[in-house]
Amino acid sequence: MTWDFSKQTAIVTGAAGGIGRAVSLGLARAGAFVVVADMDRDGGETTARQITDAGGAAMFVETDVTDPDAHDAYLRVARAQGRGVDIFMNNAGWQGEIAPIVDYPLDVFDQVMAVNVRGVFLGLRAVLPVMTAQGRGAVVNTASLGSYVGTRNLAPYIASKHA
Repeated sequence: MTWDFSKQTAIVTGAAGGIGRAVSLGLARAGAFVVVADMDRDGGETTARQITDAGGAAMFVETDVTDPDAHDAYLRVARAQGRGVDIFMNNAGWQGEIAPIVDYPLDVFDQVMAVNVRGVFLGLRAVLPVMTAQGRGAVVNTASLGSYVGTRNLAPYIASKHA
């Protein structure tokens, strides 16, 4: 099956590697302009460069999904393309530490929740008004096996993915 996303703009959070990078490359191969959003500058720039080196169109935007204002930056880049936001891959996530819950550092728990729950919420809060106003758009929120099955010593991650 061939997908044609030409003349569409996609925003992918957590695009510096793994699933986010793979999705970004795939969307670009299908013709989308990809806004590569991640807090990892080196990884994000590498993803954007891989897209442009392959003949696609992309731009990296340094984004901390836990910061409400950071979402405005990637929306500005998407809107500058004059095509709205057609695809939003809400993918940024963080596993945190592997440790028994009784020993789990509270600050790491807070950060896992901030990225995996608050970050998803903030992304949707930023993008959905744009999609609603234009009358179209597709959202994919990345979950994980942790959404369905518990894993030993990953309680905060599992809880965040259930959320």
